[in-house]
Amino acid sequence: MPPMEQKRYPFSWEPGWSYSRMNTLRVCLRLYWYEYYAKRFAPAGESKKILELKNLSKIPFELGNSVHGTIAEMLEDLQINDCILDEEIAKQMAVQKFEILVTSKPLIEKRLGIPFAPEDREKAHEQIRTSIGTFYGSRWLSMLQDSEPEARRKWLIDPPGFGEFRLDGKKAYAKPDLVFSHDGRNYLVEWKSGKPHREQNLTQVQAYMFYAKDIMEIGRAHV
Repeated sequence: MPPMEQKRYPFSWEPGWSYSRMNTLRVCLRLYWYEYYAKRFAPAGESKKILELKNLSKIPFELGNSVHGTIAEMLEDLQINDCILDEEIAKQMAVQKFEILVTSKPLIEKRLGIPFAPEDREKAHEQIRTSIGTFYGSRWLSMLQDSEPEARRKWLIDPPGFGEFRLDGKKAYAKPDLVFSHDGRNYLVEWKSGKPHREQNLTQVQAYMFYAKDIMEIGRAHV
């Protein structure tokens, strides 16, 4: 059984709304320009440096990536092989993934000479282990494990693309980490590894509902 159907839009330079784009605009107009327009409009002599700075990552960002990536791999294994990793192995895998990411990627902390002290590293490891443990204890995993094999084949785990959709004819972006059906309802899930921010999370959830309506033709009554 194939995954859920997704509508695709052709590429265009027209700017589109996204939660991260909205936040960047609110924080700093200069940062917003460099983040979204410098690649096209910066003077030729500055492009290389701008791209270099734009590609810098952050330790907290890679912490989230390690958790998201591990959960995605676990769910793909459950989807295909009908099995789930042992929790302790999953925690180790997530920590290892984090170490690979922070070692191999250019980081803002490295560029600014900010040391990643052993106690900070262990704190990051513990946050990763806690996030994976939270997933294992969540209702989401129970629901996913209860799903029939045919239903699992339709899961969308980390959907491809940037999550482009249309809201009242305007371009927008929002992409959940997981889309699945269970007992006649559709679920759009975003994994969180940081501190909860209710208002921000609610905005993201609302965007996912518009995404589901346009891209997957799933109405609000069924989400």
